[in-house]
Amino acid sequence: MVTLGLARSGSSLVFAVFMMAVMWELAASVLIGAWYLTTGPEGLVWPGPAWMAATLFALAALRNTAPGTPPIGCVLDWFAFLWAEPVIALCLITVVITGVHKALREDGPPAWWLWVEEVGGAGSAAVYVACGLWPVADPGWSADAVD
Repeated sequence: MVTLGLARSGSSLVFAVFMMAVMWELAASVLIGAWYLTTGPEGLVWPGPAWMAATLFALAALRNTAPGTPPIGCVLDWFAFLWAEPVIALCLITVVITGVHKALREDGPPAWWLWVEEVGGAGSAAVYVACGLWPVADPGWSADAVD
């Protein structure tokens, strides 16, 4: 009787575990960066989202360097890749939306606000605010100051 045993080498196993740790560490660093960018006073700081997008696409390349190039659905995917990708993607989306929102508040009235004031007066502008098309909080200017 012939007995056949298959096993990964120790170095391959160590490298795969290292890759999983790196994926989690990258996701954690993006999460911390997103927290700082969304809670800070700045608007959209472009190096932050650029780094997050680069990390998002770099994880796929890192995953493809695994020993033996395993198919989709391997242990590496279930324990690290399929969790790190959504974390990074959601952080990127959150940073962009929050940054754009902060930047719009800092810039003053948009071009359509001036048109509303010119055509319909302050009453028309109040409709836009009531519908949620412009934030109610005072960003430092008023409809009276637009004249």
